[in-house]
Amino acid sequence: MGAFLTVLNIIGIIALVLLFILLFLLVVFAYIICAPLYYKIAVTHKSKTEYKFKISTFLRTVIVSGDSTLKDPITLRILWIFRKKLNMASSGEKSEESLKEKTLESSDAQTDETSKEKPDNNKETNTFESSKSEKRRFKKERKAERWKRIKSLWVSIKDFKNYPHKKTVLKATLKLLKEIINAIKPKKLKIKCLFGMSNPFDTGITLAAISSIKPFIKVSQADQILVEADFENEIFEIDIHAKGWFNLLSIILPTIRFVRVKPIWKIIKSVL
Repeated sequence: MGAFLTVLNIIGIIALVLLFILLFLLVVFAYIICAPLYYKIAVTHKSKTEYKFKISTFLRTVIVSGDSTLKDPITLRILWIFRKKLNMASSGEKSEESLKEKTLESSDAQTDETSKEKPDNNKETNTFESSKSEKRRFKKERKAERWKRIKSLWVSIKDFKNYPHKKTVLKATLKLLKEIINAIKPKKLKIKCLFGMSNPFDTGITLAAISSIKPFIKVSQADQILVEADFENEIFEIDIHAKGWFNLLSIILPTIRFVRVKPIWKIIKSVL
């Protein structure tokens, strides 16, 4: 009898532990989905484009920040325990950097050899020409990849024209985009833009078009959209500051409704 009660106690303890873990996971899941995500974005373009952003969860448990002026622009922080700098350079930039490093290493090795031996002008010329040919080949490959993607996109668009349910898909897609934009749109927005074209007439036409659109843009009292024109110089400068919040639930629910549309679900199943 005593052994039986001991087994029951062990089973009860295991059940309580499992229940506690389940409740903890449910709380974490609810926190991730329902807790607001706060964001701040600043983008400036003058001689070059610079950006700063910060996304933080409720109680600042997770913070993702970025600054284009830093070497590692993206930083991830979880509570006060984990902090990681991320290098988000694209594969093209990485390959260019590796190519430059290889070229520099080969040139350094060549310099060391020439310092010990007599200089060989033909060898130096061949090394320089080979590095230039590698760069040209790399640029051609990237250009070919871009054209391949554009062609495949154009073929997809042409096929979509003959798709029987294109109206349903377009309507559902536009509805999804509208709901997501309404969910994540900034609560405070400030835009200051200065532009000028080579032709003053084109500058005036563009300014008139922007001025006619502005009354239809729904902004709060805290928002400011200022557009100025320079009729004498060709220039483009812009300064954008945005601040707001959203939660993942406001994105997940429209996405589920979007996926439940029959033609879209058939497309997803065919892809998978």
